[in-house]
Amino acid sequence: MRHGTSKNFDHAFIRGIKLITRQQSLSSALLAMVFGLLMVLVLIRMQVVDYSVGSYIACKGCFHTFVIMTDLPLFSLAAGILLLASILRPIWLGRLTQLLLGFLFLVYVSDLLVLRLFNSRLFLSDVALFMAEKSAIWNQFYTGIGGPLPALGIVAGLLLFFAMLYLLPPVQTLSQRVFLIAVLAISLTASTILRPQPYVNEWVVSNVFTANLASTERVKYSAAEQARILAEPVKGQRISSSQTNGMAAGRNVIVVIVESWSAWHSALFGGYQDWSPQFDAAAREGLRFTEFHSIGFATTNGLVGILAGQ
Repeated sequence: MRHGTSKNFDHAFIRGIKLITRQQSLSSALLAMVFGLLMVLVLIRMQVVDYSVGSYIACKGCFHTFVIMTDLPLFSLAAGILLLASILRPIWLGRLTQLLLGFLFLVYVSDLLVLRLFNSRLFLSDVALFMAEKSAIWNQFYTGIGGPLPALGIVAGLLLFFAMLYLLPPVQTLSQRVFLIAVLAISLTASTILRPQPYVNEWVVSNVFTANLASTERVKYSAAEQARILAEPVKGQRISSSQTNGMAAGRNVIVVIVESWSAWHSALFGGYQDWSPQFDAAAREGLRFTEFHSIGFATTNGLVGILAGQ
């Protein structure tokens, strides 16, 4: 009887060791999946920024370090979420917490696609605006990346990633927690010390969350700032009524305004894409403004600047 009890205990002990080992292996797989995929996405973003900005200013590779520095806080965020999931009980609550990483990666991948396809960023304030055009968004998405099959592959990959985040158990061992603490501390320290110099196209090279926090196109001027601007004298000479006599007898003026077009698309205005040769030819023959400055991000601001001169 004692021999049978000892044998059963041995079997239970061995099963327990195997279960713990299996849990540790799955937790290690979770760490490798999260940080490996994050590093791959950062490398992809470096190439996308090269395509969008590096080619534009003929400086390929100039923004690789910038992208790495601005994306370091995302490693801190991922490590923090995994640490939190590891201490939460019951275990299903930790698994749900890990799903937050899925949303982080979803936003990151979506921003990469928007930057690559439209040379813009995924501003969260615009998401609700464009969700009403789901069919148009899907059409642009699968057309831009080579067809519906690659598009479905990306969607399936994201869904699989969400499933793996829930199915893989949170980290269990002390060594795994020490690794996460080290990633958290190193990335936070590095991102605090290694602050990149301000750049005119910082909205492109910053990570998607920083770009959204720094976006000010919907922030109104304070009352004091409005009063200060309105109190400033108008620069330039005003045209008197005597100078306008006979102006109506001149030729008509035709203004062509193209939506969602920028210097990036025009070889004449400094872009490396020659997508508007006819517009460029018309600009050479007519009048083009080479020192016109945008007064805002949205189309409405551009129309005010062009048509009202404000």
